[in-house]
Amino acid sequence: LARFLEELKLDDEAERYYRAAAQSRPELQLEVAAFLARNGRLNEALDLCDAQVSDRTIVAVSRIGIMGLTAARARINSEAPAVARVADWIAKGRRDMPDSKAMQLHYAYLNELQENHPTAIEVYEQYLSRSDLTFRERAIAANNVAMLLAVTGDCAEARRHIDEAIELLGPTAAMLDTLALVRLCSGD
Repeated sequence: LARFLEELKLDDEAERYYRAAAQSRPELQLEVAAFLARNGRLNEALDLCDAQVSDRTIVAVSRIGIMGLTAARARINSEAPAVARVADWIAKGRRDMPDSKAMQLHYAYLNELQENHPTAIEVYEQYLSRSDLTFRERAIAANNVAMLLAVTGDCAEARRHIDEAIELLGPTAAMLDTLALVRLCSGD
């Protein structure tokens, strides 16, 4: 019911339902944190995540942190302590689970949000070299790296990646947006 209320933009009511559910089932605290992150309440979300972080929850906690940072993107520079908290979770997850696809993507996203494009591109390229990716995972990462390559002026490599993404998943709206950016980069 809480998700339905959230979809209807009835956020106060949705929050009440999320919190009530988490009160009776503490394992749902991360659902509350995710709701807060989606709604731009970054520090509240991260506080809940801090209380829930463990080896078992590190992937979910990191995902929620990235979600919150993405929602706060416009003010990311003013959120340095929040960025550091999420970076710490991601570093822990990468240490504890070096083969985790999710943690590798979270690290790429974090660098992308921090506008550290060379590192984000490198991590996406490493991710794309994995043999255990689904078509969807490969396409999304190829789209993301194409966008970053276009922004940094590597138009030919960006085109190669966006063509691969479109070949894998078809011309989704996100991929067409990236294709337009790549074409602008190339002067097309």
